[in-house]
Amino acid sequence: MVIIESAGEVLMAKIELTASAAKDGGNITISKPGLLFMNRGKLSANAVYGQGGYISVVADTFLPSVDSLITASSVYGAQEVVETDIG
Repeated sequence: MVIIESAGEVLMAKIELTASAAKDGGNITISKPGLLFMNRGKLSANAVYGQGGYISVVADTFLPSVDSLITASSVYGAQEVVETDIG
């Protein structure tokens, strides 16, 4: 599980956060930043045999670049959730 809580600005420049497992994928939570800017960033919560992970982004402003990637998946199991709450 990866948790980031910030009251200010979060800049993810070429940063990769991964929570993965052979069975169920892990979880990634980013909450409370005034601004989350992803410049070629990657959030990945994936699994191989179990359920994919859960990614939650709650921010006042979320600005991902076009080459940023957010995935929550599984190779053989159920796909999971990417959830955003902006504003």
